[in-house]
Amino acid sequence: MTFAYPFLFILLPILLLAAWRMPRMQLLRSPLRLLISALLITAAAGPSCKTTSSDLDLWMLVDQSHSNKTQVDQNANEWERILRLEKPASGSRLHRIDYADIAVSHQSESGDFPGSGAETRTALALRHVLAQVSPKRQNRVLVFTDGYSTEPLGDIGDALSELSIPVDYRLTRVASEWDFRINKIETPQKVSLGESFLLKVKVHGPAQSEVPISIYRDGELLTEKTVTLPEGEAVAIFADRIVKPGAFSYRAEVNAKEAKQRAIDGKSRHSLPADPVLANNRHTAWLEVTSGPRVLLVTRYTDDPLLQILRRIGTDVELVSNPLSLNEGSLTGVQTLIMNNVPAHELPATFLRTVPFFVENQGGGFLMIGGKRSFGAGGFHESQIDSLLPVTMELKSEHRKLAVAMAIVLDRSGSMSAIGPDGRSKMELANEGSARAISLLGSMDAATLFAVDSKAHRVFPLTNVGVNGAGLIERARSVEAGGGGIFVYEGLSKAWAELESSELGKRHIILFSDANDSEQPGAYKTLLRKMQSADATISVIGLGERSDADAKLLEEIAKLGGGRCFFSNQASEIPNLFAQETTTIARSTFVDEATQAQSTGRWLELARNDFSWLTQVDGYNLSYLREGDEAALISQDEYAAPLVAFGRRGVGRTAAVSFPLGGAFSESARSWSGYGDFVQTLSRWLLGEGVPSGIALRPELDGQTLTTHLFFNSEEWNQTFALDPPVLVLEDLNNQSTQDVAWERESPGHYRAAIPLPSGTLVRGAVRVGDRALPFGPIHVASNVEYQNSPEALSEMQALSRLTGGEERSNLARAWKAPPVQGERTIAHWFALALVPLLLLDAWLSRISWQFEDLLSK
Repeated sequence: MTFAYPFLFILLPILLLAAWRMPRMQLLRSPLRLLISALLITAAAGPSCKTTSSDLDLWMLVDQSHSNKTQVDQNANEWERILRLEKPASGSRLHRIDYADIAVSHQSESGDFPGSGAETRTALALRHVLAQVSPKRQNRVLVFTDGYSTEPLGDIGDALSELSIPVDYRLTRVASEWDFRINKIETPQKVSLGESFLLKVKVHGPAQSEVPISIYRDGELLTEKTVTLPEGEAVAIFADRIVKPGAFSYRAEVNAKEAKQRAIDGKSRHSLPADPVLANNRHTAWLEVTSGPRVLLVTRYTDDPLLQILRRIGTDVELVSNPLSLNEGSLTGVQTLIMNNVPAHELPATFLRTVPFFVENQGGGFLMIGGKRSFGAGGFHESQIDSLLPVTMELKSEHRKLAVAMAIVLDRSGSMSAIGPDGRSKMELANEGSARAISLLGSMDAATLFAVDSKAHRVFPLTNVGVNGAGLIERARSVEAGGGGIFVYEGLSKAWAELESSELGKRHIILFSDANDSEQPGAYKTLLRKMQSADATISVIGLGERSDADAKLLEEIAKLGGGRCFFSNQASEIPNLFAQETTTIARSTFVDEATQAQSTGRWLELARNDFSWLTQVDGYNLSYLREGDEAALISQDEYAAPLVAFGRRGVGRTAAVSFPLGGAFSESARSWSGYGDFVQTLSRWLLGEGVPSGIALRPELDGQTLTTHLFFNSEEWNQTFALDPPVLVLEDLNNQSTQDVAWERESPGHYRAAIPLPSGTLVRGAVRVGDRALPFGPIHVASNVEYQNSPEALSEMQALSRLTGGEERSNLARAWKAPPVQGERTIAHWFALALVPLLLLDAWLSRISWQFEDLLSK
């Protein structure tokens, strides 16, 4: 017997001393009361006795990931049947947990595993068990897996050991000896401009084999070489050097079809069997090339006057004259983005999606400069970057200059019934786009709508929007998907027949079509020439990418029709694209007349000194100052429109110059004596204050876990962080979602955050420190991580089993043969129960004693 509080037994001698010194308690004359007192003290001391139990909760974890699916489908039910047959008839229990990217209790009636199967999160499954185990029972875990977890197991072994829960495992498959794979590309996180560096590609495959490896940078072949795997693995080393800053994507691929294996004599070579797993034959990594303060100038001017002015202030200016070359990594290492009269449709959607996070969370600067292809005229109204600008581009009816007859031609083919991530079908999103377009038309405009599959179905004829707008929007939202593909010529010809007789000044068609399913173009060139001769135009919104099968056709239709062509593989962007195009076509936002300008005095909020402003602009983009922002220069016409405006967004800065600084309508601006000072001062303000001193950031990717380390001078930063802790923010570029991540304090001056990421994720991040930021990324989690089969992951699984006292289980019949568990059970309640009859006896004896004393007294 043991006691939880043995020190309470000191009360026994104290009780005896009290009985001797206080005779009125009559304890010495009543052994019963002494016994009661002793039992009370013993119960309070927490007595317990040792117990032995063979009852066991066995937790069966079944790896349901893609790489293990074949084995599980064939054998999982048989494994469970064997375990249930061998289960002792006592109080032992079997619990089955299925896991991959999620962990769920197995329900035989529910059918397929509800997760994606693209990951093997063994640590997550073990934490799922820890949350359910009963500490009063013996527990044991048996994992059925290929052994290759896609996340580190971390310190989960310590938690299991503390609760005495062994982890057994059974390997469900053996990696094929003919499987070639690239496990990893090792690159530096950052290198300096022009610095040479090495790429290390870890390759695994059959021993004594030779396999060609190709290295691509940003999709272009960089180099090729043949690698020999004498012991079944090798590290191929490639050198590179980049002379321009930014983020660059490297991809390594093995060509298993051309692999050879040396014979025993080492001279002859023979072909190998087909590679059984192709999903692990490539790997991707990103590298950042850094320089000094950097500006990304996106322009269509062949000789942009801003280039030399910006270079005079010591900035590294990257000039981009082909906006289609921009991608998710283009803003890495950039302090300021300048868009000089570039329309929205020429900017890839993947790039536009990165701009808000760049400004608001990474502390970047953003400047848009005016022209006939900028602001609302450039289709930026309701775009991804609309809200970043310090001016709004909504257009008021009194500023209309030309009525429009618009026809919308919608793809209603079978592919439009597919459901997107937000739960809406492509057809519903296209309908919403049509509704948005109609809502942006004015009272003098007219609209018609055709839904097209193998025929053109007129939803409503050309109708004035004025009093009919609400009804037209309701009908636009009622289109349902049909079948087959979209017959492009049918839709265009019927739409033009409807517009041809219109007397309105501007006639335009918006064609929405699947870039992989646009059929039967017919005599579209003849039709477009006829439309062009009648000053009618056509724009195209393609669902898909420029590389899709029918994308060239859609691009040619837009080019011959004198309009724009948009592509997006994100169905949720469709309504915004309709809005952008309608605003561009239906609303004239560029005032092409010389207009007087006037300073407001607000320039001193971003500069130390004011200067003599230009007195007129040759033209400008009509917009309105956004609430909360400031205007330094305004027009002196009836609109009093902001010509120079600025503001803050998150930790970043934003500005708008609504008049051209180059090309047409810029003569007055370029002849202004303060032109250079204005551009340089505004650019310096947009560059911000840079990275704070005494603090550094180091992100690391291990499998699917991104670990971010923040190092700082504790004496300098502790007080600051106590009032305003640093905030780690991540953006998933695939679905454009952001999340705040909590820190763990590792040691003085060191914070750490570990974030599991889904397979195929491309993320950027930033640590916000006060009003400044430390940006990083993009970081790419390989989409084939489930098939990497890293030997380190298998070793980690085996080490976890040894640490917890488990073993590899080849014989399932022995899974229940665990040694009995030695435990302790409290027996204080038995002492408490014994007190009840003793107390009653003492009370009865006391009453008898009183009655006897009464008889004697009589």
